[in-house]
Amino acid sequence: MIVSRTEMEGRKSDAVNHHLRQLSVAKQVGDKAEEGRAYNNLGIAYQSIGDFKQAIRYHMLYLTISKKVRDRAREGGAYGNLGIAYRSLENFSEAVMYHEHELEIAKEVQDRVGEKFAYRYLGIANRSTSLRARSRLP
Repeated sequence: MIVSRTEMEGRKSDAVNHHLRQLSVAKQVGDKAEEGRAYNNLGIAYQSIGDFKQAIRYHMLYLTISKKVRDRAREGGAYGNLGIAYRSLENFSEAVMYHEHELEIAKEVQDRVGEKFAYRYLGIANRSTSLRARSRLP
């Protein structure tokens, strides 16, 4: 099945709307963990449509909730998503900082998969920083 660009954009918009409803219900019933998941989903949805500043806003809210409910694994995931969003904005120093936090937490909670991703994204962010520096050489 071939999907047009307009249809894909509509689906992404639908995703945002569904996650906003998820957030609304989570707030209504006072489910902080679900509220955090909604913020995470919104951040990912905005990343998928290229609105990285809005993605960062939602990932920051996810980070705040994860800290509030004391869920270190989700906190690590939030740091990872922030790193990816900042890398997409070519803010590599911020990306590295967030991925370092992600790695620290993954080790703490013994999340080997999270650790693997943190190392991967640290490598990508550091390589991007190096490539950018080299491109500025005379």
